[in-house]
Amino acid sequence: MKTIIVPSSLHLVMYQKLLKEYSNTIDVQVLSLNSFLYDHSEQELNILYQYQKKGESLRDSNTYKNSFNDLTFLKSCLSFIRFCKLYNVKDFPEHTQKDKDLKELLLSIYSIETKEDHIKPIIDFQSVYILHKPYNDIEMKWILFLLENGAQFIDKKTQTNFHYHSMANPKKEAQWICQSIIEKNYNACDCMIFTSQESENQVLAQMLDQYNIPYTFLKKTINSFILDEFNSVFSWIQEKTLSSFLNMIQLLYPEIYKDMNAYYTSFPDSIYPSFHLEKIEYEKNYLIEETDFLYLKNAESNIKQWFLDHDFLLHLTMNDFVSICEIIQNHHINPSIEDIKAYQYVQDCYKQSFDYLKDPFLLIQYLKQSSLTQSVKEIKGVCISSLNDCNGIRPHCFIMSANAKNFPSIVIHKDIFNENYIQNTTLPSLQKRLSFQLQQLKDTLFQMEDCFISYAQSDYEGKTVEASNDIKEWIGKDASFIDVKESSNYEKTKLFISREQAKDLFFKDSIFSVSRLESFAKCPFYHYLKYGLHLREPKSVTEVSTKGTLFHSMLEHLTTIYHKDYIHVPLIEIEKIIKDEFSFFLKVYPNKKTWVEGQIIEYSQKIHRVLQQLSEFENSWHMNIKEQEYKILKKMEFEDMTLTFTGYIDRMDTSSTSFCIFDYKSSKKELRKENFQAGLSLQLLTYTIYIEENEHLKPVGCFYISLSSPFIQDEALHISYPKDNQKLGFVEPSNSNGLDEYNRQKIISGWNFDGFDIYIDSKEQFAIPKNTLSYEECKEQWDIIVNGLLKKMKEGDIQANHVENACMYCKFQRICRNNRKEVRQISFIEEEA
Repeated sequence: MKTIIVPSSLHLVMYQKLLKEYSNTIDVQVLSLNSFLYDHSEQELNILYQYQKKGESLRDSNTYKNSFNDLTFLKSCLSFIRFCKLYNVKDFPEHTQKDKDLKELLLSIYSIETKEDHIKPIIDFQSVYILHKPYNDIEMKWILFLLENGAQFIDKKTQTNFHYHSMANPKKEAQWICQSIIEKNYNACDCMIFTSQESENQVLAQMLDQYNIPYTFLKKTINSFILDEFNSVFSWIQEKTLSSFLNMIQLLYPEIYKDMNAYYTSFPDSIYPSFHLEKIEYEKNYLIEETDFLYLKNAESNIKQWFLDHDFLLHLTMNDFVSICEIIQNHHINPSIEDIKAYQYVQDCYKQSFDYLKDPFLLIQYLKQSSLTQSVKEIKGVCISSLNDCNGIRPHCFIMSANAKNFPSIVIHKDIFNENYIQNTTLPSLQKRLSFQLQQLKDTLFQMEDCFISYAQSDYEGKTVEASNDIKEWIGKDASFIDVKESSNYEKTKLFISREQAKDLFFKDSIFSVSRLESFAKCPFYHYLKYGLHLREPKSVTEVSTKGTLFHSMLEHLTTIYHKDYIHVPLIEIEKIIKDEFSFFLKVYPNKKTWVEGQIIEYSQKIHRVLQQLSEFENSWHMNIKEQEYKILKKMEFEDMTLTFTGYIDRMDTSSTSFCIFDYKSSKKELRKENFQAGLSLQLLTYTIYIEENEHLKPVGCFYISLSSPFIQDEALHISYPKDNQKLGFVEPSNSNGLDEYNRQKIISGWNFDGFDIYIDSKEQFAIPKNTLSYEECKEQWDIIVNGLLKKMKEGDIQANHVENACMYCKFQRICRNNRKEVRQISFIEEEA
């Protein structure tokens, strides 16, 4: 019986070729080199555990004694031991202390059996045939041994047609391969493609799909969460921390993970906390919204009940493997073939580790580094394989990324047992091993009928890639550049919905907030996600925006009690009020007491500074505070609908005939004409129009009051260096200091209308731009702007064409991804004109 030595991933391809040429395979067996040579199913993890155990017996002074707990180091030792056993090398260098330490560890583990200690007897060398492929230096020993004893390569007498080209980038390279298969009218079953990187496979698969060319990856990655799930449980057992616990819950109990993640983000002190929220009733405050508190309280209740049913998880050990398997099985009611293979793999690894489970670290690391693959059960179309298994089984072969870095892909020993170390042993020299590898690759190329070799001149990052000198030498020519033409022009995805959908989503409820209109003007896609699909912006349920809410509530509280005298409230009174604001917060988050104490001091001082800034304004301002948190309900007719715009006015000041609107902002904000006309700043003017229409008062202005604390830098003390050996001098800073500069900041910005000057003595703290609109112009343009926004909204255009900086704080960036595009602000007034 003939035996053909072929890598396991190529067995089906070889059988397909044999059936095509000889009609049967009765007298032929196709084996991998490993299966042909070794009569032993090696348990690698068990060997590594034995190595780790042997490491304990090394001298304490040995440099590598502690390295035996590192999986990568142990794998390097195993690989080198195999290499040494192939050539019966048992003597190691000891010129330096490092060599002596390495010799001690190698001799301590050499006797542990590996597959090289179990070699099958080979009876008939004459019936052994070897496939031409790039064999590495470990395989070199056996290939040469087989050839010397009568085995032979499968040689095809053919004249290879070489096609050597370069393209601009990897995408065009994959496209060129597809175009070549179609243009040359090749049967897909006669083609093979060899790649060097996983990323190439993804691009190649997309391109083959685009050209409707059938294909098969000869090595299929097993995609299963089984490994991660077992590992999460083992990691939890090894180190019972909150992080490992939540990781296990996320994978195995996703139904409770959302509640746990929210709850433990707020209370990270213990895995099994003292549940306290059930005893607390909500109190009105400005720091924690009622919906967020109730969500957290409900999460606590769910977690508490969950623990009653899953308390056993807190007491799992590595000896509870049956229980762990049951947990995993319950999570996969209908497992896939990949799940079953991954499950069996973990069971095998556990079995190998059984005698060493006191320390599961090695098992955990081994599973984390495991990448499971399986050979395919059937093949169709083009076969895609690794460059390491390059061969000429099929007549038309395409080799991708054949650049100087990847081709030839030769093995050079690195890490601890590198080439410098090997040259001091009796192992084959680097020159001999490289010569063998290069010759095997060259011979493989000349076994192909049609060999298409290509490489991209730059990678996806734009870095230049060099050509392979070996290819040029072997085939006797340089690569010719091909400008691959795109099969179609790429068009950016357009996002839109029908007018009927837009009406159902955006106009189902006739109540509109003003901020909603502004959000549509900033980015239609954001508006669609938040107000159309009602997606909740991702955030922690305990996310507290203390600055805006606290400042706002403080000013409202102080002006309600003290009216115009609120600016004179002493610091101690401010501290007391802020402390009261945090009282409910401390009930909910007792673990944040230290943080709260710091917040009280910090914000008491900041609010006191703000009041000092506002004192000049209040002393020269001759209107009284009439309303705070004044709710508006402005109705408007739009086509066949009556819409109502809602909002809250932070502060409205009045006289007997006039009024002025103020809106508190936690950051500095300006009211600009271009923003108003583009629909980006409608809030103040909407409020102003509503009050003028319903209160029958005359508007004199609308303004933002900034509650931010700007950073002011004091002028430094300068040293003068006079000439003629005089003494050093000091240049006194100017009389102005940081506090004066802080107080001079213009914290009130907006527009004034006719009659404003009557009510103000000084405009020092007002930032009012020139050439603002009159109130009559504002009112007229407001109607045009709002109608324009509503019409665009109704058309169903939800493209993520956003204005400048709209993406900076957007929580939906991951959703819109590449669809977003920054555009110039569009003025509805210019469009109308």
